Amino acid sequence: MDFTRLGTTGLRLSRIVLGGATFGELADQAEVREIVARALDLGIVAFDTASVYGNGDSERFLGAALGSRRDDVVLMTKVGLRAGDDELANLDLVSGRAAFSERWSRGIPPNSHGLSRINIIRSVEESLRRLGTDHIDVLALHYWDQSTPIEETLRATDDLVTAGKVRYVGSSLFQSWQLYSALWTADRMGLHTIVSQQAPLNALSRGPEKELLPACAAAGVGVLAFQAMAGGMLTGRFHQAEAPDPGSRFAHRKLLQDQYWNDETFACVRAVEKIAADHGTTTSAVAVAWVLSRPAVSATILGVDRAEQVAGLVGAVATDVDMPSAVAAVDDLTPPQIKAPY
Repeated sequence: MDFTRLGTTGLRLSRIVLGGATFGELADQAEVREIVARALDLGIVAFDTASVYGNGDSERFLGAALGSRRDDVVLMTKVGLRAGDDELANLDLVSGRAAFSERWSRGIPPNSHGLSRINIIRSVEESLRRLGTDHIDVLALHYWDQSTPIEETLRATDDLVTAGKVRYVGSSLFQSWQLYSALWTADRMGLHTIVSQQAPLNALSRGPEKELLPACAAAGVGVLAFQAMAGGMLTGRFHQAEAPDPGSRFAHRKLLQDQYWNDETFACVRAVEKIAADHGTTTSAVAVAWVLSRPAVSATILGVDRAEQVAGLVGAVATDVDMPSAVAAVDDLTPPQIKAPY
C-alpha cells in the first residue's frame, strides 16, 4: 500500500481510505470487524464514516472494530446530516427544499441537522461516543449549509480543534466557490481552515475535473475522491439486461440507479473493460488508477460490505501493469453525460 499526505498537511494516510457507508446497512458488526482487520493487515490505515451512515451504526461498528488500534489509524467522520433520514430526505436538506414544519410533525427537531454551532457541537459529541474515542482526526462538513453563515460553522469547528476533539477540518460536496468562501473566511478570521474536500469522481462522472480539482490544487486542499467505482459499475459486476444484485449498493440506492443505469453509461463501462483487458488487468484497477492520477487527489474512498473484497481494493493499486497507458486510454473516451444529484 502506498502512503501519501493529505493535501499540504503533514497527515499521512493510505492512498485507499476504507469507506464505511455500507456499515450498518449491508455489513453487520461481525462483518465490519473482519473487514477492518483485513484492511489493517493489508496496510489500509485510513477509515471514513459519517454520523448519518447506517443510522449511526457505521460509527458504532467501526469504533468497536478498531478497538485498541484506534491510535494507529486516521479516523474520519462527517457532520451535518441527520441519522435516520433516507437519501431522498438528505437530498432535500442539501438542496434547501426540506419542509421543517412537516418534519416537526413527525417529531424531528429543526436543529437536528445542518452546520449550525448547536448541531455541530452536539453531533460531534455523539460521534465521539459512538466511535469510542476522544478525538476525530478529520471532521468533514458533509455539505454546504446555505442557511448557516460560514463564519458560525468555522468558529464551531475551530473551537473543536482548539479543544483537541478534532485534529483537522475537511469539507464534502462543496462547490468551488463554497470551498473558497470557507478558505477566505478562515484566513480572515484566523481560524483553522479546511484541508480536504470529499468529492464524487470516476471515469464515468468527471465533473470535478473542470473546476473543483484545479481549485483544490491551487489552494493545497487534498481531494478524497469517492464513488471511484461508480457505485460498482466499474467493477464489471452489472449488466444492463439484469436487475442489480439485491445485496448490492446499487439495489439499495435509487440515486445511483438514476445516475448510471442507462445505455450511454453501460457503453462507456464496456469500453473501460476492454482497456483493462488489453492491459491485462481488471476494470477496478483501471478505475482506481484513473482517479488517483487526477491532480490534487490525495486518496480515494472505497467501500466494501464483505471482508473478502478488501484484498481487491489493495490489488487495485498494487499492480505492475502499465497504468499510465491505461489511464491515457480512458482519458480518450467520451464520458457519458451524468449529472450529480447534489
